[in-house]
Amino acid sequence: MIYLGYAVNGIEEKDNINCDRHDQIESQFLNVSNNYDRVRNLKHEIQQSEEKVVQSIEEEIKTKEHRIKTISGILDAIQESTRSETFTQQRQQLRKMKITNINRLNNQGPKLAVRHKKIALRQLGTT
Repeated sequence: MIYLGYAVNGIEEKDNINCDRHDQIESQFLNVSNNYDRVRNLKHEIQQSEEKVVQSIEEEIKTKEHRIKTISGILDAIQESTRSETFTQQRQQLRKMKITNINRLNNQGPKLAVRHKKIALRQLGTT
C-alpha cells in the first residue's frame, strides 16, 4: 500500500506539475494575446493620428499658399504703381527738357531757333 500510495502520490504530483505547466502556458498565451491586442490598438491610434496630422499639414499648406498669393498680388500692385509713377516722372522731365530747349532756341534768334528746334525735336523723338 505504501507502494501504491507512493505511486498514487507520484501521479498526483505529476498531474499537479502538468496543471502548473498548463497554467503557465495559458498565462503566457493570455499575455501574448493581450499584447497583440494592445499592439493592434496602438497601430489603429497611430493611423488615426497620422491622418489628423496630414489633414492639419494640408490645411496649413493651403493657408500659406493663399497668403503667398495675396502678398504676391500686393507686391505686383506696388511694382506696377512704381513703374507708372516712374514713367509719369520721366514723361514730365522730358516735357520740361523739351520746353527748356525750345525756349532756349527761341531766345537765340529766328533762323538759329528754327534749325535747333528741328534738331531738338528729332532728338526727343518727335517731328
